[in-house]
Amino acid sequence: MKRLIVVIFLAFNYINCQENKFEKLNLYFEELEQNEKAMGAVSIFQDGIEVYSNFIGYSNNAKKIKSSRETVYRIGSISKTFTASLIMKAIEMKKLSLKTNLSEFFPKVINSDLITIEMLLNHSSGIKEITKVVDFESWKMNFTTKVKLLDTIYDLPSLFNPGEKSEYSNTNYILLSLILEHVFNKNFNSILENLICIPCDLKQTYYSYNSVITKNEALSYVNSINSEEAESTHLSIPIGAGGIISSAIDLGKFLNCLFENKFLSKSTTDKMIQIEDKYGFGLFEVPFYDKRGFGHTGGIDGFQANAFFFPDDNMTVSYVSNGVITPVNDIMIAILSIYFELDYSIPKHKKYLPSDLSKLVGEYSSSSIDLNVEIKLKNDTLFLKTIQGEIPLESNENFVFTYRRAGLELIFNIYEKPQQLILKQRDVEITYKKN
Repeated sequence: MKRLIVVIFLAFNYINCQENKFEKLNLYFEELEQNEKAMGAVSIFQDGIEVYSNFIGYSNNAKKIKSSRETVYRIGSISKTFTASLIMKAIEMKKLSLKTNLSEFFPKVINSDLITIEMLLNHSSGIKEITKVVDFESWKMNFTTKVKLLDTIYDLPSLFNPGEKSEYSNTNYILLSLILEHVFNKNFNSILENLICIPCDLKQTYYSYNSVITKNEALSYVNSINSEEAESTHLSIPIGAGGIISSAIDLGKFLNCLFENKFLSKSTTDKMIQIEDKYGFGLFEVPFYDKRGFGHTGGIDGFQANAFFFPDDNMTVSYVSNGVITPVNDIMIAILSIYFELDYSIPKHKKYLPSDLSKLVGEYSSSSIDLNVEIKLKNDTLFLKTIQGEIPLESNENFVFTYRRAGLELIFNIYEKPQQLILKQRDVEITYKKN
């Protein structure tokens, strides 16, 4: 009887701890949503079962459509994990090998006779990044035929000898996508559906060559979640390098399916996580304190996403976003800290009235540096104007604003005459006065 009481007590204690951390996660996402600091969805799987999910903000701002379990997002470069998995499946099916040369498919690519499938997978091919082509921005939103895409790739230079080192390039995975279509004689979406989506029971994952926006697909927004819709890259360009659409739930299911060896053998998955010069095959290592995960990040237009699997904890976490103010990396740190019950305080934000924010707008100068600072206001969000563009600032209490991605903090003293701005970045602190 005493043993039974102890077992019941321990079980109750475990359930209580689980509920506490899930409640803290709820409070964290409530803080983000109420202060308009993020839009998106999170999903956590433990031992193959989804144990937590949350959906914040809107999938469509103009129509005020709330994000929900049905909402899907562009996942950007997390697509590479799917594409690498499909290539490894083709290898298991003896349609390819890691040593197969690119010249068997696209001999016009520079150094194609020296570039192997393995080099494309781990970014050691030397092929230049296609998005760095001078006129890329002028045609990225247009439907692009595979002929034009390949002609563009044929003109790309080699940045280093194949296998010499690794340098991230979307071009590698565009080529891998086209190789898949060649060896299976099917379009990329059909290959994805038959070899991954059906075996892994992914109901919200697909690729659309024609870039058709479906009913549940989120729109994305840049700089401010209340801003106008972001430009939309035509998905005929990235294909399996960044064109897949999915949900936080499906990303969790996919990583569990991958690491539970439901469609690839363990020896194949083990090859994918052999990290050399930062990269595996569509995966990279994710350190978090004493834990070690594997996964990928993604970004396209105003979308950002993270999806990681921690093998020692048998835990998967996915976060997809269509509007970013708080950096996604900060959100992931918060999720993991709370879930693994580390010491973490939920940041408190402050939502200022437009009339308060308008007082901060203007140009500021400093006697210590010959570089003025300009503060702008758009859609109830403050922006710092820089040479590179306008940076959205995150509001905190006491007229303190931050851009955490760059470790930047701006402190406004509205009671000084003239108004004062203190700009801090790491060990640098500069005092400005409003002109």
